[in-house]
Amino acid sequence: MPKEPEARTFQFSDRSGDHTVKVWCDGRVYDETTEAYRPVYSYSITTPEWEFVSNDLHGAANEIPNVNAASQSLFAFLYSCQQGMPKSGGGFERNQSDTADLFPPHVREWAYLFAEQIELLYGDLYREGAKKTK
Repeated sequence: MPKEPEARTFQFSDRSGDHTVKVWCDGRVYDETTEAYRPVYSYSITTPEWEFVSNDLHGAANEIPNVNAASQSLFAFLYSCQQGMPKSGGGFERNQSDTADLFPPHVREWAYLFAEQIELLYGDLYREGAKKTK
């Protein structure tokens, strides 16, 4: 059985340069509520102008760490947070989506700019996961 990758790196590009999203597992933490261990994932979004790093993705109770599933979740959150962004008069409306507050405004704007690529990557990761469960 092939071993899961320890990290996944995804590349995006535009006129400003290269952008990178990296997702990795930081290990497992004990959840007193469920009395189970859950994988914790970190991710970074690096652009030519800024870097955002967080560790707020968690796997299911007693789940074997799965970086592909964590990456799929991250892209689902990023795609969701950017929906409804442009205002008719220009600029960005920061509170139209229920998930708008999941990320800082600059990350939300980044997700809006790369929404099509994020959606495609989400689909690719979904298909990869579906193949493994067959």
